[in-house]
Amino acid sequence: MARSPADIIFRQELRHMAQVSSTVKLVTLCEGRGDEADWQGEVGRISLALLQQAVPDFQQLLLCS
Repeated sequence: MARSPADIIFRQELRHMAQVSSTVKLVTLCEGRGDEADWQGEVGRISLALLQQAVPDFQQLLLCS
């Protein structure tokens, strides 16, 4: 989890991986929107409800913070 979208490291690379791979799902979560008023990612903190919504049938999960 990053404080704001600008703080996401390898943001473009992660987005590209998710676009070219059918086995990668990227869910981005930031504490706040920062300077990006049009931010489309999740805002808040990691929770069980968020994980179940984002990946309801997960078998393997990788979290980075």
